[in-house]
This record gives sequence, structure tokens and C-alpha cells, in this order.
Amino acid sequence: MTTSEAIKWFENRKSGSTMPGARMVFDMALEALREKAARENPEPLTLEELRKMDGEPVWCRSCLNGRAEWAILRAVEMSKTWFVALGGATQGFGDKDTYGKTWLAYREKPKEE
Repeated sequence: MTTSEAIKWFENRKSGSTMPGARMVFDMALEALREKAARENPEPLTLEELRKMDGEPVWCRSCLNGRAEWAILRAVEMSKTWFVALGGATQGFGDKDTYGKTWLAYREKPKEE
């Protein structure tokens, strides 16, 4: 059974249950399965999420070479927001205007392409 199949199974069981305790258990299982799915197939962070990650570890991927490197993100406000990699990554990754064009950031390591 895949993670997405398990999620559907628990959603169906939860919707058909009238027992509050069972619904609570289904909610806990669904939360864990959704977190697992997010780790397996991470989505890029939005710019708003990225701004909130200041000082946090992220995985940055260059859209030019596809390589992913971890970094401690530092959001620097000047005329525009620059995101500078500290430690881990060998380069800074860019600013908000190039995000999604030349680089992306993730909470979890993205799959190699």
C-alpha cells in the first residue's frame, strides 16, 4: 500500500466513523501519513514561507544544475530580500526576484533529478 493509498483508506474510515475516539486516532494517523508524504515528495517553499525560515536549515536547489545543497538561510533586507546561504552550501542562492527561476528552497531534501 502506498502512502497516498493509506491516506485515502484512513480518510474513508474516518468519514464513516461515529466514534469520537476512533476519529481522533484516524486524525493522528492521517497527520503522520501526510508528514511522511511531504518528506517523500517535498514541495518548494513559497517566498513567504522562505522569509519565515530565516536562520533555519533549508535545502536549496539550483535550477541551472539541479544540485541540492543544505544551507542555513539568512534573509537580508536591503532594497530587496536576498537569501544568503551560511554553511553547507558553497554559494549564495539569490534574491526574491530570481526565486523559482534560478533556485528553489525546500524544508526536506528534494529527490535528485
